[in-house]
Amino acid sequence: RSGNTWSFLLGTTFSQGSVLDAFVDPAHPTATRSNATFQDPKAGSAQIAATATDLGGGKFRYVYAVMNHDVDAKLGSFSLPIDALVTLEDLRFSDGDSDTTNDWTVSTGSGQATWTAPASSAQLDWGTALTISFVANAPPVPSAAQLSRGDDGSVFSINAIVAGPRP
Repeated sequence: RSGNTWSFLLGTTFSQGSVLDAFVDPAHPTATRSNATFQDPKAGSAQIAATATDLGGGKFRYVYAVMNHDVDAKLGSFSLPIDALVTLEDLRFSDGDSDTTNDWTVSTGSGQATWTAPASSAQLDWGTALTISFVANAPPVPSAAQLSRGDDGSVFSINAIVAGPRP
């Protein structure tokens, strides 16, 4: 500050876009980092950014950030294809609050892992995000994640490279 003038030195440039674009740059995906957006003119848009970190010993830490940009119907579940031989451990969920009663629960079977909101009040509203993380005994491969609408349960896929263990 100098007199009545304030100045700020910023170490990085600003860019427009989702906060998930800062987590994984959509312009520079790799085999272990992806960022994809589903856009429907009638339903709205949602985004998934994912990373996979090699922990050694054949294990990988997966982190998925899911954001509902403007799907008014909210999002009720998130699914990934998971082979029956893949083991998930150290599962973590964060929706930005400390209320564990509204945390999404995971179920596995039929070749997928699905995280589901326990009630409509816990569904992912527009303008909000959540994070899901786990350790798996499989390396990342191209995959498609699925999100379901909170109102009618219809499912849409984000058909892009999404880090995730699968057969």
